[in-house]
Amino acid sequence: MEINPGPPEYFTLCQHCKEYLFNPGTMNEVTRKKKKEWKYTWPAFFYDLLNGCQGTDKVKFYRILGPRRVWRYIPKTLRGYWTYAVESLIHYDDDETSPLVYEGCTPELPPPLLRDCTTDLGTFNKNVNSYEMKDWLTTFRFEGNDDGTQEAHHVSSPALLPSVLCPWGCTSYLFDSHTQNFAVVLQNHLRGAILNFPQNEWYKLIHQSETSRYDYFRVEGESDMILLNENWTVMPTVIIHPEDGIMALTCPSHSKANRKYLTLHPPRKPCHNLSATKADQLSHCIIQQRTCQSIKAAKYNTVFTMSEQHSDFNGVDSLTIRDEGSFTCHSSMLEYHETLSIANRPDINELVSRNVEEKIMASELASSLRIGARKKFPPGSVANYIQGATYVGTADAMKLQLHATEYNHVKVRKMDTTCAGVLQEVVVTCPRQWSHIINYVPMPWRWRVQFTRLARVVIRKASQTKKQ
Repeated sequence: MEINPGPPEYFTLCQHCKEYLFNPGTMNEVTRKKKKEWKYTWPAFFYDLLNGCQGTDKVKFYRILGPRRVWRYIPKTLRGYWTYAVESLIHYDDDETSPLVYEGCTPELPPPLLRDCTTDLGTFNKNVNSYEMKDWLTTFRFEGNDDGTQEAHHVSSPALLPSVLCPWGCTSYLFDSHTQNFAVVLQNHLRGAILNFPQNEWYKLIHQSETSRYDYFRVEGESDMILLNENWTVMPTVIIHPEDGIMALTCPSHSKANRKYLTLHPPRKPCHNLSATKADQLSHCIIQQRTCQSIKAAKYNTVFTMSEQHSDFNGVDSLTIRDEGSFTCHSSMLEYHETLSIANRPDINELVSRNVEEKIMASELASSLRIGARKKFPPGSVANYIQGATYVGTADAMKLQLHATEYNHVKVRKMDTTCAGVLQEVVVTCPRQWSHIINYVPMPWRWRVQFTRLARVVIRKASQTKKQ
C-alpha cells in the first residue's frame, strides 16, 4: 500500500519554538537539555497552563483552577499570542462539539493579575543611557490632564515610583528590581494544581518562594496604590529577558541568599497603607524614643533635651518601652488605627477596658472608638486583608522569651588528644545555636492547601532525576 503524503504544510513558528524544534534528531543530551532552558520553553509553559493537565491524575488545569482564573495569569501584552486558541481551539476535554473553555475571555477581560513592563524598562534604559537631556525629560516628565490629574509620559507608571510589588510584600523601582523564575513563583501560589516544569530540577527551587506572601496576586480593587492614586497601582510585574525568558521582579533585598529565611508578614490595611505619627499608643508596649534636639533660646534661659543611651554586650539602647499610652492627641488617622485594632483584636479591646479602669483613657473616648469599630469594620470585612499574614502564637511567644533567658547549654561529646598523645572522649558544653521551635511564624491554614501533595511530587521528581 502506497501512502501519498501530499504537499507539505508550513507553519509559522516563533523564535522560541524554532530554537526548541530545530534538528531534533541530531541533538545529543547536552543540546537537548540546553533547549529545555526557560528562555525557549516559557511560551509552551503558558499554553500548557491553558490547555494542559497534571502529570499525576491527567486532570486539566482549567478544571482545577477555573478557566477565568487561569486566563488572569497571562499578562495583557502576551494574551494576543493565545487569543485565537482560547476563542476557537480549546474545548472541554478536547471535544470540538463541547463548549469553549475560555468563552468570554478577551485580551482585556478578565483583567490580568500582573503586568508586563518589558517595553517600559527598555524605554527607560534607552533614554537614560543616551545621556541626552531631551530623553531624560521625556522619561521623568509628568504631563497634566484637563481634570488636574498627573500622568506619566510614555510609560504606564512613573519611573521614579516604587510600583513593582515583590512576592515578599516589598515595593521596588522598575529599574532597580531583581528577577526570579516566574514558573516557580506561580507554582507557590497555585497550590491546588501541580504545574509541569520543563526540567525536574525546578521542583527543588520551590522552597525559595515558601517564605513569600500568599496574597501576592490580588484581584482588582485590592491592589495597593501610591498616594491613593488609582493610576499608580503597585502590582506583580514581569519582564521578558532575552537570555532568561519571562521573569518575575523582586526587590533588591530579596536576592537568592535572603529567600530561604523566615519572614514576618504583617496584615494589609483596608482602604490605604498610610500610618499615623504615633500609631502605637493603644498597644501593650509603647516605644518612647530618646531623640536629640538642639538647644533653643528662650526669653530668660535656654531649653535643651538630654539624650540618653545605654550600651552593653547586647547592643545600644536608645529608647524606652512603656505600657501606658497617651490619648491626648486628636487625629482621624490615629482613630482609624485604633478602631481597626479594637474590631479585630480581643486583647486590644480588653486593653481599652483596663485603661478606662486605671483612668488612663476616658470612658467617652473608649465608647466612641468601639462604636466606630462596629460601623467601619463589621465582622468579616477584613478577612481578605489578614490572609497571608503571619503571627506568633501566645504559647510560642512565651517559649521564645523563656528559652532566651534559660540556661540553654547542651553537652557535646568529642574525641580529643591528650598531652600523652592518647585519643579519648571528652564531654564539653556549648550554647544552643538553634531555636527550640522549627517554625514559630505560622500562617492561616487556608493557604496551606495541597502542601503535602506538592511535597510528595517534589520528592518523586527528585528521585526520578537521580535515576536519570
